[in-house]
Amino acid sequence: MRLYTYYFKEASHRVFLADKESVVTFIQVHFDEEWGEGIDVMMTDTHFETVVMGNHDGVLVTRSNA
Repeated sequence: MRLYTYYFKEASHRVFLADKESVVTFIQVHFDEEWGEGIDVMMTDTHFETVVMGNHDGVLVTRSNA
């Protein structure tokens, strides 16, 4: 599951359900720590046991309660 918040005049929150393969592909396409490129996003499973957060600097951070 992905949560997308876009700020233009006011916050717009978007939630997407996706399978694991789609999320991995999304990360590979949109994050590059070497070049310092990414987007501000939070991804989590539907039980919020594992959370992956990324920022515009291409950095990914993960936290797991499992």
